Amino acid sequence: MKDIAILLTERVVRFSYRKNDGSIRKAVGTLMKSMTPQTQGSGRPTPEHLQLYFDVEKQSWRSFNKNNLIEIEL
Repeated sequence: MKDIAILLTERVVRFSYRKNDGSIRKAVGTLMKSMTPQTQGSGRPTPEHLQLYFDVEKQSWRSFNKNNLIEIEL
Protein backbone atom coordinates (compact mmCIF):
# COMPACT_ATOMS: atom_id res chain seq x y z
CA MET A 1 0.00 0.00 0.00
CA LYS A 2 1.22 3.51 -0.77
CA ASP A 3 2.10 5.92 1.99
CA ILE A 4 -0.76 8.25 2.99
CA ALA A 5 1.38 11.30 2.14
CA ILE A 6 1.82 10.11 -1.44
CA LEU A 7 -1.86 9.22 -1.85
CA LEU A 8 -2.91 12.66 -0.58
CA THR A 9 -0.81 14.40 -3.26
CA GLU A 10 -2.37 12.25 -6.00
CA ARG A 11 -6.09 12.35 -5.16
CA VAL A 12 -8.84 12.86 -2.58
CA VAL A 13 -8.49 10.13 0.05
CA ARG A 14 -10.98 8.74 2.60
CA PHE A 15 -9.23 7.61 5.77
CA SER A 16 -9.68 7.33 9.51
CA TYR A 17 -7.43 7.94 12.48
CA ARG A 18 -7.57 8.00 16.26
CA LYS A 19 -7.60 11.54 17.66
CA ASN A 20 -5.62 12.50 20.78
CA ASP A 21 -8.79 12.26 22.88
CA GLY A 22 -9.25 8.63 21.77
CA SER A 23 -12.17 9.21 19.42
CA ILE A 24 -12.09 8.03 15.82
CA ARG A 25 -12.13 10.65 13.05
CA LYS A 26 -13.23 9.73 9.53
CA ALA A 27 -11.80 12.23 7.10
CA VAL A 28 -11.79 13.08 3.41
CA GLY A 29 -8.63 14.94 2.55
CA THR A 30 -6.10 15.85 -0.09
CA LEU A 31 -2.88 17.72 -0.76
CA MET A 32 -3.56 18.25 -4.47
CA LYS A 33 -2.62 21.83 -5.36
CA SER A 34 -5.70 22.21 -7.54
CA MET A 35 -7.97 21.62 -4.53
CA THR A 36 -6.13 23.39 -1.70
CA PRO A 37 -6.01 27.11 -0.93
CA GLN A 38 -2.74 28.90 -1.40
CA THR A 39 -0.82 29.29 1.85
CA GLN A 40 2.26 31.17 2.98
CA GLY A 41 3.38 28.68 5.60
CA SER A 42 4.89 29.40 8.98
CA GLY A 43 8.51 28.81 8.05
CA ARG A 44 8.68 26.00 10.60
CA PRO A 45 9.20 22.41 9.45
CA THR A 46 6.39 19.92 10.05
CA PRO A 47 7.34 17.35 12.67
CA GLU A 48 8.01 13.90 11.17
CA HIS A 49 5.18 12.22 13.09
CA LEU A 50 2.47 14.61 11.80
CA GLN A 51 0.58 14.35 8.53
CA LEU A 52 -0.97 17.57 7.26
CA TYR A 53 -3.98 17.45 4.94
CA PHE A 54 -6.72 19.70 3.59
CA ASP A 55 -10.13 18.48 4.76
CA VAL A 56 -12.34 18.82 1.68
CA GLU A 57 -15.56 18.51 3.70
CA LYS A 58 -14.63 21.10 6.35
CA GLN A 59 -12.61 23.26 3.89
CA SER A 60 -9.87 23.58 6.48
CA TRP A 61 -6.30 22.43 7.12
CA ARG A 62 -5.93 19.56 9.62
CA SER A 63 -3.23 17.21 10.87
CA PHE A 64 -2.94 13.89 12.66
CA ASN A 65 -0.26 11.69 14.15
CA LYS A 66 0.80 9.19 11.45
CA ASN A 67 1.05 6.47 14.10
CA ASN A 68 -2.70 6.88 14.76
CA LEU A 69 -3.77 6.12 11.19
CA ILE A 70 -6.34 3.31 11.27
CA GLU A 71 -7.56 2.82 7.72
CA ILE A 72 -7.27 4.14 4.19
CA GLU A 73 -10.35 3.45 2.05
CA LEU A 74 -9.40 2.59 -1.52
